[in-house]
Parts: sequence; C-alpha cells; structure tokens
Amino acid sequence: MQPCQIILARNPNIKRSKMKQAVVFEIGWNACIKCGACVAVCPQEPGFTTPFDTIAVKTPCDIACMFCEAICPVSTITHTMVLAADLSRESPVLSSET
Repeated sequence: MQPCQIILARNPNIKRSKMKQAVVFEIGWNACIKCGACVAVCPQEPGFTTPFDTIAVKTPCDIACMFCEAICPVSTITHTMVLAADLSRESPVLSSET
C-alpha cells in the first residue's frame, strides 16, 4: 500500500482572515482522519501541534489565519474567539461546550 501524499497549493479563493482576535481551535476527534494537512499549512511556530499530528487545541492562536479550517478534508476543525482577558492568563480555561 502506497502512503498517502498531500500536495498543497495556495488557493487564490481562500483569503487570509482579517481577524484581529486570537482563536482557539477544536477538533472533532471522531471525524478527524489524522492526515496532517492542518499542520502542513499552519504558519504558527513549530510545536503548535498535538501528539496526534494535528494543530494544537485549547491553545490560543494569535495568527488566526484559518488555513487549517479551510484545508481540513473532513471539515472537523472549528474555532472559538478568545477574549483578551483569556490571553492574559497563564493557562486559559476554555470550555468546549457552546
């Protein structure tokens, strides 16, 4: 069996978000196929990943480019806006309930 190869190209239809506010990503683990596409397009510094080869969850992302949401082949990555007060805490406590 051949390994899966993901070829990434910049899609001119996907515009970089103009968000000024940090976001926290959530991944629907039952749907995630752990393909690593979200990590491949993430401009965040190395280490913004989980042991499951996905982007970090429950960790504020100040870039908020949303490339990971756009590239996810199963659309299981979602985000929540983070308030400035949450960013000032050492370890933000964020609820996954909406």
